[in-house]
Amino acid sequence: MLGYEYANAICRLGHTMQLLHIGSDQPIRSLDDLSWMSFEDGIEHRFLDPQGSPPVDIPPADAEGSVRAEGFRLADLAPYLPEAEFIAQYDEQLPLRHGMPFLFVQGYRTFVPSIEDATFRAPCPKVCISRWLVDVGRQKGVPEDELVHIPNGLQHQKYRLVSPVEDRPPLVSSQYRIHRVSRPAEILKVLAEVKRRVPALEATLFSTQPLVHETEPWMTVVTDPPQEFIVNEIYNRSRIYLCASRWEGFGAANVEAMACGAALVTTSNGGSDEYAIHEETALVCEPDDTAALADNVERLLQDDELRIRIAKQGMQYVRETFDWDRSAEQLVTFLDDYAANPGRYQQR
Repeated sequence: MLGYEYANAICRLGHTMQLLHIGSDQPIRSLDDLSWMSFEDGIEHRFLDPQGSPPVDIPPADAEGSVRAEGFRLADLAPYLPEAEFIAQYDEQLPLRHGMPFLFVQGYRTFVPSIEDATFRAPCPKVCISRWLVDVGRQKGVPEDELVHIPNGLQHQKYRLVSPVEDRPPLVSSQYRIHRVSRPAEILKVLAEVKRRVPALEATLFSTQPLVHETEPWMTVVTDPPQEFIVNEIYNRSRIYLCASRWEGFGAANVEAMACGAALVTTSNGGSDEYAIHEETALVCEPDDTAALADNVERLLQDDELRIRIAKQGMQYVRETFDWDRSAEQLVTFLDDYAANPGRYQQR
């Protein structure tokens, strides 16, 4: 999704974009397989799958959502890749005619350590989507010039207010993800505790996969909903959006919900530092403090004045701070600097 949003925004800036689509669980053979995403007309699309150009073996995710490190080299696709100025990948065996490499660093403690360590060791620039990922790079000894902070953007025409903040049911929503850092069990624990205190509570969980935890009858579970449904029927109906993650690279769903008028209750998980200012744009607590999460949810359910203030300030903050066109402009500026002085980024 990150690459798709940047491709659209950079294309709108008048630059040439080529997107290489590589299927993992299922091959991507045409834009029909990406019907959930809209692309600008000027983007060139290339589709590679086992029945197309080369046999591509991308390692699957394990039971906890981590991707195994072995099995896929971009250099294997070299005969099928176009020549370019830049490529948002790194492979030491890939010829430079396919572009000077850079990497998007989108998270930490999400994949297996071998993948994350290899990302930070790669001798090329790392575009970090949040400041805490820059700090992680520094802690790992990455040269300062190789670390670039460019925050994610937001599609304001999609994620927008359609239901008044003031007139919403006592609904708390959350994205359910089967991953150890997302802590789905803690989300259910927090909701159950708040329900005990506030019997009128409603809850909606949405997920791209079937849930592996048991839920209470009063919890609504929506599997693989379309984006418009998430915006209109979940974010815009919710008084509160709940995030219990231990770590987030950025936390796109948090920002989407804030843009739609839901007051955010979140842990301090790294990525949330970009937008969750305690008592101003969100209520924030430490990652392992589920009791504080429950307290914060209850507090906003019981104090409409506080909830409405935080929801409106959060909505304004993300509207003013995050924009894909602005992020694309920053990325293009960085790439221009990179092209002018590749050695500055320890390019091979």
